[in-house]
Amino acid sequence: MFFKIETPAKFFQHIVTEDVSHFLSTEANLRAAYHACTSLLSYRNWILAAYKGSGWSSNNVAQAALVGADRFQRALETIEPHFATVTDLANASKHMILDSKRARTELYGNANTQVEEVGGSIGESAIGEIAVAGSTRCINVKIGDAYHDVRPCVQTVFKAWQELNIENSW
Repeated sequence: MFFKIETPAKFFQHIVTEDVSHFLSTEANLRAAYHACTSLLSYRNWILAAYKGSGWSSNNVAQAALVGADRFQRALETIEPHFATVTDLANASKHMILDSKRARTELYGNANTQVEEVGGSIGESAIGEIAVAGSTRCINVKIGDAYHDVRPCVQTVFKAWQELNIENSW
């Protein structure tokens, strides 16, 4: 099948949705996390290029016209604060070290991103039996003094984009 990705809708369908779905269906895949965050950030630029100067809304509230990436980014972060984390993670993965002038959070570079195993068994179990709960692996990013699981950040930003797409016919 041959197709071109020439519109934000096609980019969202064939790139963003695919990258986010892949990340959410894997267990602690740092490459997939980077791809999902980068696609979600890049989609902002596709919307700006296609609709520059246009008005838009969120939850039926008119927003300032789309005139620049920084202004649009601030508006997106007001709608969903996880846009900041996703944006910083995308930029840090692209540039190795996140430029403090571009930072939306207190994240510093990729050194703060890690695959971590959390949880473990609860209680005791007999030989050959499985304990009540097991551990799971997740992608955490350290912002300031706190660690944040990247998965819910990606999920909420993706959902926000889906809602904005419907509301604005993007």
